[in-house]
Amino acid sequence: MFESVAPDPAATARRRVTMIFRVVAAMIVLVTAFLTITAPRLDRFAINGFLACAAWLIAEGLDDGKRWATWAAILYAIAELFSVPFGTAVGIASLVYLNRLRAAPAETLADSK
Repeated sequence: MFESVAPDPAATARRRVTMIFRVVAAMIVLVTAFLTITAPRLDRFAINGFLACAAWLIAEGLDDGKRWATWAAILYAIAELFSVPFGTAVGIASLVYLNRLRAAPAETLADSK
């Protein structure tokens, strides 16, 4: 009869971490396009293209609630920590929201979709 009007923390965490990875993918594409125009290098284009595709696939997997995407997101966020200063901030934010997502009960995660 009575339902909570407070937002579900698992749904909020999932939405935010998914948005972070989509923004990371878009930023990688934009930076790669700019760098390709200024100083074209095929190796940089290939590596950044792979990273952008990985970030987008992780975002899609997180949005669908896939377990592999959570682990891939953790690894990607840890790798981002070494990219100072912006990657460090993105990595910390990603890890915080992933921790909130993992701390939510399983039934909450199933209902948050």
